[in-house]
Amino acid sequence: MKERLTNNLGLKFIAVFFTIVLWLVVMNVEDPIDTRTFKGISVGIRNDDIITSKGKTYSVVGEQSVEVTVKAKKSILSDLKEHPEKITAYADMQNLESRALIPVEVSISGYEDEYEEAYTNPRNLEVEIENYLSKRFPIVAETRGTVRDGYVLGPVTPNPAYITIQGGVSAINQINKVVAKADVSGMSNDGEVPAELILYDAGGGVIDQFQFETNLGEKGVSVDVELLDTKNVKLDVLYNDAIAEGYVVEEALIEPAEVQIAGRPDVLKEIDKITIPAEALENTEISSRTEVGIDVTPYLPENTKLVDESQKNIAVTISVSEGGSRRIHISVSSIIPRELEEGLKVSFDSEQIELAFTGSEENLKKLDASKINVYIDMKDYNTPGKYQVVPVVEGYGDCQYKGEKINITVEKKK
Repeated sequence: MKERLTNNLGLKFIAVFFTIVLWLVVMNVEDPIDTRTFKGISVGIRNDDIITSKGKTYSVVGEQSVEVTVKAKKSILSDLKEHPEKITAYADMQNLESRALIPVEVSISGYEDEYEEAYTNPRNLEVEIENYLSKRFPIVAETRGTVRDGYVLGPVTPNPAYITIQGGVSAINQINKVVAKADVSGMSNDGEVPAELILYDAGGGVIDQFQFETNLGEKGVSVDVELLDTKNVKLDVLYNDAIAEGYVVEEALIEPAEVQIAGRPDVLKEIDKITIPAEALENTEISSRTEVGIDVTPYLPENTKLVDESQKNIAVTISVSEGGSRRIHISVSSIIPRELEEGLKVSFDSEQIELAFTGSEENLKKLDASKINVYIDMKDYNTPGKYQVVPVVEGYGDCQYKGEKINITVEKKK
């Protein structure tokens, strides 16, 4: 029996050897060794506290990503293709003192001892060491998009108003402007809108923020947005005060006759027209047909603005002719004081006032004293005292009213 086991022992060893070789060949055919390159693998930095603990910082020169080439079994490469996050590229910054190249190393999670080699292209990461700087910048609020129809974008305010940015001296000094940009598309109410923080250099280029730290925290930056209502308002040019003596206005055209303004609802509610003084015509002795361009912006009511800035220039055309004049006497008892505070009364120097009108002879003849209404706007005269005011007159047809001041006295009621 023993002789049978020991007979042809060499042949048996050879058979086992070839069996193993055959098995290896078969396995290699089924799962051969191959090479594959994976692009866009981010390079992590290790031991950077060696730099930051010395009050310095670093910046990567060029891209902080590499290509990683892996030589391994085909099955491993297939898995890495599906899960590239298993590939880790890193640079160790130990013993770094100045600008240098740091070798980039590779590790593959789950296959530590199963791949033949892995290397990067480029093989090194270039970094630059410099002093650390902290600087405070104002934030500028900007918007993108369009608010809902019927509303106009009002004041926008960044929150917070300032930001502290830390980083390398050279990188910090590149920052020229810090913007919080908010999307206001479709907004119809005031509100706080999350914003994107954007850093610009002097040339208007966007600066990558990965190299900086800020004091914004998790809340980030936002923009407080105020929306304004809109209103169409008529334009009124006081051209009568610019007409030469002895002339009357035949026709006065204002183009456009109204403009659209924006403001808070409580402000717009009090506005029914925009009055442009005669001084804007730049001629106080008009005696012939005159055309004048006027910028209405200086005459807009406080806390309002034009919806369309292209509407700021209007054209006023005034045609005049020689005419006559007429004076009508009105009893002061028919004058209505409007917006007079309770507890006050108004008195006049005489029983009647005289109203002066100019116009063509035909239109002057049509003047009917019984149809003329006179009132005084008292909203600016609500403290006792003596004042000179110009009465407001209605119902004088196609004539021109030459507003003349009268004397009034405001007193407390007894």
